[in-house]
Amino acid sequence: MNIRSLKRFSVLLVASLLSVKAAHAAVWETTQTWTPAWEERYQDWVKTNWNKLYFTQSGPLQGLVLDCADTVYTMRVLFSSMNGLPFVIKDPTTSSANVISNELTRFDNKTPDERIRSFAKLIMSVASTASLPNDTYPVAISRATLGSGSLLMTDRASHHSWTIKYFSDTGIPFLVFGSRPAKTELYERFEYPSVDFLFPNGIRAETNAGFRSFRHPEYIGKKVYDVPGYSLEQYQIVGKWARGIQKKMQQVEETAEQRTVRILNESCKGAFERVSVIADGVTFNEKIGGRCMTSSEYDDNSTPSRDGRLKSTFQELADSYRDANNGGQLSANTRKLVEAVLSGSRAPRTPDSFCMIEYTPGQTLTLGEVYERSINDQLSNNPHDSLAMRWGFERGPSAKARSCPVY
Repeated sequence: MNIRSLKRFSVLLVASLLSVKAAHAAVWETTQTWTPAWEERYQDWVKTNWNKLYFTQSGPLQGLVLDCADTVYTMRVLFSSMNGLPFVIKDPTTSSANVISNELTRFDNKTPDERIRSFAKLIMSVASTASLPNDTYPVAISRATLGSGSLLMTDRASHHSWTIKYFSDTGIPFLVFGSRPAKTELYERFEYPSVDFLFPNGIRAETNAGFRSFRHPEYIGKKVYDVPGYSLEQYQIVGKWARGIQKKMQQVEETAEQRTVRILNESCKGAFERVSVIADGVTFNEKIGGRCMTSSEYDDNSTPSRDGRLKSTFQELADSYRDANNGGQLSANTRKLVEAVLSGSRAPRTPDSFCMIEYTPGQTLTLGEVYERSINDQLSNNPHDSLAMRWGFERGPSAKARSCPVY
């Protein structure tokens, strides 16, 4: 074989080897190992980059629609793929010890970005809040063990989860999360969710609810108490659970003014977010005419959890006002705003009223009116009800709601 032929053979051989390698390509190549240093970098990335608009930005996962568990898992997938770190979860589709990891080769005919997107969609299709306990563990409550990149989840009765962007210096978690129906734009909260929503069956470790962190790959499939950092501390708090967590996480104490303003803003945010969800549900109900929704359609368009959380926030606002000596420890402006909300429909309506809710084009409710209807359980969460019933102008259930199943 002459030199020219030898060179040509070498080029073909290399190309062939590369083709073979590409034909068995992992989702991404594992080049690093999870260590405390990498966990710190993960926390920094979450605190700096994670926000409700993340999936509207350019990248391999742009435009994905995510619910709550999708958001939790995908946050870890993203960071792992960007840094050559392993991503491993227990395969929730089988009772065996099988795992799903970035070493999967079923997407080897795709580009690197397409492989990541396909892998993320696979995880989203099989994983859920029910599988999270297998891939995470309960952590001790301290700044050293809990923070950016950790997660908070309810028990299976409420089936919801949040990712933690950071804790404020007053010990309040800033939460980023998806919800149903799944959307590209996520939601944000700066508060502790209702304890009744988190722990509807009591504050017990066996419910798996509470603050958790991801297991490292080598601990997938192990007993949870064998995972380094495992702690049941959060289930042993005496007194109010959220307040107990806040005291452990705070660096400075939250003042009455700070607490009340925070809750006031969160109640406004919750009422505003309800607008698009209700509008979408009413539009869908009108679209399908007389037929009843399927269980998945009902789940996407009903709002029992959302309405329960909003009511809980309003109740916390009233508690905060009372704890501030009936507003005596608040600034004049904050006291005025809160009293207008707590007065409900009795508060005067003005063009500059705080947090006017345009629930349908050209029609508004004050936050106080929403508060009054929420506290009195007048807001319908049934997606078969009319817009007027969903916002408490009329009492439900509608004839259709009475005839259709509740899931």
